Amino acid sequence: MIRTAREIAPGLAPPISVALPLQMKPINSNTPLDQLLQAVPVCRSLLVQLGVNPELGLNRSVAEICREYDLDAPTVTRLLLALAKTMAPVPAAPANLMPLSELCDHLEQPQQACLYDELENLDLVTRAAASRDGEANPQFLAIREAFVAFRGQLSAHLLSETVNLFPLIRRLATGDPRERPTRLALESRVARMEREHNQVDEALAELGLLVANGSLQEKFPVVTQTMTAAVIRLEHTVHEQIYHENQVLFPRALACECSA
Repeated sequence: MIRTAREIAPGLAPPISVALPLQMKPINSNTPLDQLLQAVPVCRSLLVQLGVNPELGLNRSVAEICREYDLDAPTVTRLLLALAKTMAPVPAAPANLMPLSELCDHLEQPQQACLYDELENLDLVTRAAASRDGEANPQFLAIREAFVAFRGQLSAHLLSETVNLFPLIRRLATGDPRERPTRLALESRVARMEREHNQVDEALAELGLLVANGSLQEKFPVVTQTMTAAVIRLEHTVHEQIYHENQVLFPRALACECSA
């Protein structure tokens, strides 16, 4: 009997086709396994964890391999994508050279999109681990609970930036003094965002400590390696966002002349 998407990673809506962040054609369940492993060698370990012998199926598609091992091809494809994304570098943006409005656009759109992508990747891995092994290994349940709490905290912060912070800073670029925020309003908003940055950073560090559990790494090396890589990428993206805001956006905004 074929294991469904909910059995491998409960709650997922299986994608029909996904694209890897690599220099290769978008992949789907018909992608040859040898092409996938050549582009993303680390996926071999995940396949082994799923019970697949990659060496016996290099000339066959992901779908054919999944049929042989009673796996759900769309879900396996998404798991492979999540792992592949942990290997893809995030290009640095020249934040120091951007006008304030353009910097707000960058932080609000592509940068936040990267954060949500990383949250989705970690959601996939923690949800699958908690569902599959959480009953026998409560540490996975604790990791899942910590991640869900962190995701809610970060999502609320990002929404607050979109609604309350970036529009305020964009108003500094207007030529009409009546549209510009007061210094007191800007200082108050910046101080709140900096406090929330500290809270997000602390919560993410606590999540990283849970994932670094030594006993889990011994019993579930591939799962914990995948989870650790996802946490590291999320940390990198979060810290990049915080740095650009604390060290670039906020000082430049506060340096602008605000109306009294």
